[in-house]
Amino acid sequence: MKRLFLAVLILAISQCSASDPGTTPIAAVEGVHLKNEKLSEVISDFESYIEKTMADLSIPGMAVAIVKGDELVYSRGFGVRALNGTEPVTPDTVFQLGSASKAFTAALVAQQVDAGRLNWNDRLIDYLPDFRLYDPWATREFTVTDALSHRSGLPANAGNFLITLGYDGDYAMRALRNIQPVYSFRSASGYSNIFPLWAARLVESLAGKSWEENVETNIFEPLGMNNSSLGLDAYQSAKNVAAGHWVIRAINGSRVVALPENWSYRSWVYTVGPAGGINSNAADMAKWIRMQMNNGSFDGRQIISKKSIDAMHSPYVSDGAGSYEGLGWIYSEYSPYPIIWHDGGTFGQTSMVAFVPGERLGIVILVNAFYLGLPDVLAIRFIDQYFGKPEVDYVARYIENMKAMAEAANVSSSDQDYPPLPLEHYEGNYSSDVYGQAQIIARNGSLTAIMGPRKLELAMEPWIRDTFKITLPDFFGTFSFATFQIDPEGKAESFTMYLFMEPGNVATFERAGS
Repeated sequence: MKRLFLAVLILAISQCSASDPGTTPIAAVEGVHLKNEKLSEVISDFESYIEKTMADLSIPGMAVAIVKGDELVYSRGFGVRALNGTEPVTPDTVFQLGSASKAFTAALVAQQVDAGRLNWNDRLIDYLPDFRLYDPWATREFTVTDALSHRSGLPANAGNFLITLGYDGDYAMRALRNIQPVYSFRSASGYSNIFPLWAARLVESLAGKSWEENVETNIFEPLGMNNSSLGLDAYQSAKNVAAGHWVIRAINGSRVVALPENWSYRSWVYTVGPAGGINSNAADMAKWIRMQMNNGSFDGRQIISKKSIDAMHSPYVSDGAGSYEGLGWIYSEYSPYPIIWHDGGTFGQTSMVAFVPGERLGIVILVNAFYLGLPDVLAIRFIDQYFGKPEVDYVARYIENMKAMAEAANVSSSDQDYPPLPLEHYEGNYSSDVYGQAQIIARNGSLTAIMGPRKLELAMEPWIRDTFKITLPDFFGTFSFATFQIDPEGKAESFTMYLFMEPGNVATFERAGS
């Protein structure tokens, strides 16, 4: 998701320098309340681009808000809340923010810094003695800043699959100590949904109340974010709420399907609430951006100090392509000013929150379909237009990328020239220090792996000799692979599994017992 936006930024930075957006008062287009002719024209064109994008990708609904200075200048809903529905999306329609929630957790930490209860460079273990990483030195030196800037040295998305298997946040936090680093501590970015849980635990220990209570009383209430909420129950009970939709990629295009109300993975993002569990809408998120762009002040009240706002928006470790992890935010180089942003995805929805502090210009884009990275390219399109850069059809490139990914995923059928061993040679109980127990059993000419607290049953189809294609149940054809390692007696002694929610990462399960 982030990588796509970074690639788009490279293109944007290479374009011409900014032109003066102008300040001539004119009559505003519908939904625009400002005295800036250039911005009015940009928004009018951007609306048309959104409508075309929605038609091209069959997106049910979207909400957009734009802030200039300390003013909400534009907000509008597009389309409908649910596929084949009639209820329209409005600026007040509630969406799931996903990882854009991380900035809220960082803001709570900032408030504790402002209160003098800790410093950004304090060691986490001094406040939370049960914190552990695989590397003892990194454990001792790991700071509050490290917890929010993704520079632990662990692989990206480490621990995500634990949530899919049904483990809770506490288990995932403890499991980090068994995951070996792949980078030197603080040398590179390894994006995480688990470390924000430690940051939230720190806030709870200092404030004496839950992360949820802190968000409600310290952010939602002072900003007047009255339609924002936390948790799955609040999302499902909201009256004006966007439904979730999955996107099935195909070589000849994509298809959008509604997520069932009882879909088994709906709670995923709320299990890691401090990393992704906030529900909000375009109108409320515009208030959030106003506070961020105005040095922590909102309607005359200082919510976060300017010093802490600057700390959160600063670059700490490179993501590549001129972008850096901040504290709950991402800092990207751009001409004429850097962009501060974060996106999010919750399997059924996607989001983007971005602003240019040097211009005091911000945008929120919420989409009720799992088009990862799409709100990102829409945001950069808008920012490019505002600064007078040459027009680039980023969405067309996005669609081409989707087609390429669909082609790459169109894996040919298993190779019958290299059949597996008799399936009983693979059966047995296996164990991983991180991912727990796995039982492999033979059923109807294939294997089944039973894993995690939810007893998730993953179908393992014979592929090439000791490699099996794994299908994640109820996940619309999502698949990966696992390879068994065979001992001299021809019996599997372990297997290595490519993880679904941790792209590029593997887990090794050793046979337990005979």
